[in-house]
Amino acid sequence: MGGINEIDIERDERKEHHRLIFEEWLTTYKSYPNQKSTTKIINQERADKIVSYLINRELNPDPNSKFFVKQKGFNLVKIEDKEFLYRQKTEKSSNATINLPVAIKENFFDILFNVHWIQRGHIGVDKTFHQIKVRYDGMPKPVICEFIKKCPICNL
Repeated sequence: MGGINEIDIERDERKEHHRLIFEEWLTTYKSYPNQKSTTKIINQERADKIVSYLINRELNPDPNSKFFVKQKGFNLVKIEDKEFLYRQKTEKSSNATINLPVAIKENFFDILFNVHWIQRGHIGVDKTFHQIKVRYDGMPKPVICEFIKKCPICNL
């Protein structure tokens, strides 16, 4: 007992295959001509740039970029001695101010996998989108749709 069984190996293989095809698709995501999502994807490079503006480490700050960072409500939240990029915004329906971690493009698969596979048990697009929306900022719905389209369990 305690060893890796065939079910765990098969699950890991499915997960890695899902990661591979999803991340391959994600590299071409913005090249689609008729993208309807207005969510701007933040990759790690852009997130690092935003952080450098927030901590005033940018050597030659661009006033437009600095304004963008302030206007969009980006901020840093310290959790266990580590700082994470968050975005504060006003919820349209309730007019409440919320502060959510920014979903970084390179982490999309892990975020979606955690919500769709682990926490919620292969829920559909709308429920997954809602769960992501209350936990993260910056995850476009078309990305969630594609993740679920490529889910090996949901497409059995």
